[in-house]
Amino acid sequence: MAVPPRGDPRRPLHLAIRSTRMLAIIFLLIGTLVSFLLLMQGGVPRRGGMLFTGAFLFFYVGPGAVYLVTAIYLKRRQFWAVVVGLVLASVQSLFVLFAIAGIFITVVRQSGASIAIFPVAVLIFILLALAQLIYHLALSFDAIKYAPVEEQHGFEPLMAQPVEPPKAPEGE
Repeated sequence: MAVPPRGDPRRPLHLAIRSTRMLAIIFLLIGTLVSFLLLMQGGVPRRGGMLFTGAFLFFYVGPGAVYLVTAIYLKRRQFWAVVVGLVLASVQSLFVLFAIAGIFITVVRQSGASIAIFPVAVLIFILLALAQLIYHLALSFDAIKYAPVEEQHGFEPLMAQPVEPPKAPEGE
């Protein structure tokens, strides 16, 4: 499905659908990759491993699945899908901000600054993607009101009207 041109009121909804799909794919891919790496190591380590695995599933796999469902229902123009997407993206961006702040605090207290550059860069990209999704979803409330392109018609046909026979002139 092509994105409507600039100025079209349906454009933010299409961009929000694309963003939720992309975030769903990214989060589910990250979740699958880390789960595969844990299985290759022989399972979850005993010390703190269950907490890490639970937090990881809670912050990546869970939202990835919810974003996928949200994208499906955004395409169907459901109001609740916009609200769910906004709430989830807002909460997740708040957690990402806390994670970035925690990494910075840890770097300041310790001298391992070069190790933290990669996670902070990834988290900043995730934060930017979430901010863009929040922006598009906020504009999607108005876009839901418009009919999809598939249902729009160029004109409405006029049905045949009954024709009354001409009246005879009164003077004859």
